[in-house]
Parts: sequence; C-alpha cells; structure tokens
Amino acid sequence: KGKMKVLRIPDEEKAKGMMWVIYPITREGFKIIGFTELQIKQGKN
Repeated sequence: KGKMKVLRIPDEEKAKGMMWVIYPITREGFKIIGFTELQIKQGKN
C-alpha cells in the first residue's frame, strides 16, 4: 500500500491539472445543455 500512495500523488496532480482544463469547458457545456433544455421546454408549452 505504501508504494501505491507514492505512485498516486503524481496522478492526483495530473487530475488537478486536467480539472483546470476540463472544468471551464464542461461548465460552458452545461450552460449550453441547460439553455437547449429550456428552449425545448418552452417549445413544448
């Protein structure tokens, strides 16, 4: 288990780095998805 922890630290750093890249994109994606869902709901009403 000790060796696994040593290997896991760089992966966590990589994951944090990826979050900075992915999070803004996914947040914009969610805005677009939410907007299209609103448009669909308004279209049905």
